[in-house]
Amino acid sequence: MDPTWQWYERVKENNSLKLKYGFCENTFSGGIIRMKHHLAGTSKDASPYVGGPNKPLPPFVRQQCLDMLHVLHQKRIQKEIEDADVGYNVPLEDEEEEEEAYECDDEDSSSLRTDLETSRGRDRRGKEIMYEGGRSGLTGRKRRGTTDIRARRGMRPPSGRVPTGRSSVGSIKSFFPSYTSPSGQPQIHAAMTSKDMLYHAQKQVGKWFYDACIPFNAANSFQFQAMADAIASIGPGFKMPSYHQLRGKILQDTVKEVSEHCDELKLCWKETGCSIMSDGWTDTRSRTLVNFLVYCPKGTMFLKSLDLSDVPKTAEILFNVFDNVVQEVGPANIVQFITNNAANYRAAGDLLFQKYRTFYWSPCATHCVNLMLQDLNEMHDMKSAIDQCQEVTKFIYNHAYVLSLMRKFTKGVELIRPAQTRFATNVLTVQSVVKQRTPLRQMFASEEWAAYPHAHKRNASLVVDIIFNNVFWESCMKLLKVCVPLVKVLRLADSEDRPSIGYLYEATDKAKEVIRDNLKEKKKLYMPIWKIIHKRWTGQLHQPLHATAYYLNPAIRFSPTFKKDREVMHGLLDCINVLVEDSTEQDAVHNELDLYDSCFRNMGLPAAVRARTTMRP
Repeated sequence: MDPTWQWYERVKENNSLKLKYGFCENTFSGGIIRMKHHLAGTSKDASPYVGGPNKPLPPFVRQQCLDMLHVLHQKRIQKEIEDADVGYNVPLEDEEEEEEAYECDDEDSSSLRTDLETSRGRDRRGKEIMYEGGRSGLTGRKRRGTTDIRARRGMRPPSGRVPTGRSSVGSIKSFFPSYTSPSGQPQIHAAMTSKDMLYHAQKQVGKWFYDACIPFNAANSFQFQAMADAIASIGPGFKMPSYHQLRGKILQDTVKEVSEHCDELKLCWKETGCSIMSDGWTDTRSRTLVNFLVYCPKGTMFLKSLDLSDVPKTAEILFNVFDNVVQEVGPANIVQFITNNAANYRAAGDLLFQKYRTFYWSPCATHCVNLMLQDLNEMHDMKSAIDQCQEVTKFIYNHAYVLSLMRKFTKGVELIRPAQTRFATNVLTVQSVVKQRTPLRQMFASEEWAAYPHAHKRNASLVVDIIFNNVFWESCMKLLKVCVPLVKVLRLADSEDRPSIGYLYEATDKAKEVIRDNLKEKKKLYMPIWKIIHKRWTGQLHQPLHATAYYLNPAIRFSPTFKKDREVMHGLLDCINVLVEDSTEQDAVHNELDLYDSCFRNMGLPAAVRARTTMRP
């Protein structure tokens, strides 16, 4: 209710209802706007309140009325600007009336209601439009309720939808891109916004981030721009939700939306199948937690998290835990169950496969490739290169003067490069040191280094010897020739840009070939490396699913480098036998594979051929 009503009372005069201010004897007809002008003393639409020595007007009353009139004036100006824009404005769902009606239950209230409506509609003539579903255009016929109030104001109904009477016309907004999208056209008032105004708005957002200690990567959320669009569509005066609103109805409605989205994902499980992923980790309280997520083409869903701190991680216990998850998702909906590559997890995965035989257990590809890098880093010459490289970086980064000097010679380039795993970090750090070989040598031969007070200490001399030792650089080069191709495979497996299973088989083979070429095809050099990769690939990572995904990836299947060897075909046939139980369906799959191989019908169309390398498999 408008605060001004607290200073007036209803009186009956000449068979009509009027308003009387509590501090004077004057009575008024009309709306609450007129009462505001009376108390504020603006001499507009009403005479100013004069009062007297016994009936003074409290200063806060006059000031509050002036403030409310100023707000109404600003709203009117903003509305005129928005009316000049193209499209409808989206108002607040719970928008308060600028001038709240004086509710009268008396049968004699008709006069007052008429006066109030007259006062309200003074500036709105010609705008009494409404929406009516199922009709082409707008009609001037009034309708009762909230929709009528909004329509008379020339506003769009809440939530950006047109209310329907008998049938839905659909939202006109859906036919045009958002003006914040790359293809969208800016609205008129947005295009006319000055750079100072734009920067001021951005700065206010930044201040909120800083004050609330929000990580900057939160701005990458797709909901961030959606929030800004919703606020901008309302215009000035929007009040952010309070603490209680955020933890109350808004949270409940959001939880409901997420639950409905999860139900949609569960329907997708039945149509396309899904993959269950388990992720074990230890929190700050040293609890051993295992998260279970379910992936399908429509998205990834968090299923649940279990605390296994007080449970021995034997294969039997892990099998029981995994079995409960399988029952919750549905065995018929699962394509693969992914865990890490530890021995107890592998044993539990084997037990799971033996029980159902309708889906596969698969080790985590990232974990397996990381184990390959770990094995290679343990080789003598490579371990020596990593250890010496760590000596150099530790010395530089532990001494402020040397670190500043290094950044001066490398022009700001850092030596340590974080990666997905510890062993990948070692490889990329060695690569960075090799790239800065010349600046590092120049630094340790410079006058600035000679002037360093601790330049002749034992650890400093050791680092200088490493930097000027050619054997060290040769060992680093060999490590890069062997490990960088596998780091690329690791990045592929850990990438979120596209599903990696269709590319992992070829990527691993290509990495082996690159290693062989880097070592000049000398068997005594590359065969020990291949054996390490083969041990992890054949014994752990390689699964029939990888061969099948390799075969069914059109970007690879129809490329000149595709290898239709025995291993690939065996994996494809095994996958069909496991995932397709019905023999009739198996025959249908084999027939479709023939059409796929021969590019029959739609598979051979030019659009389909172009899409082989542009669309996700």
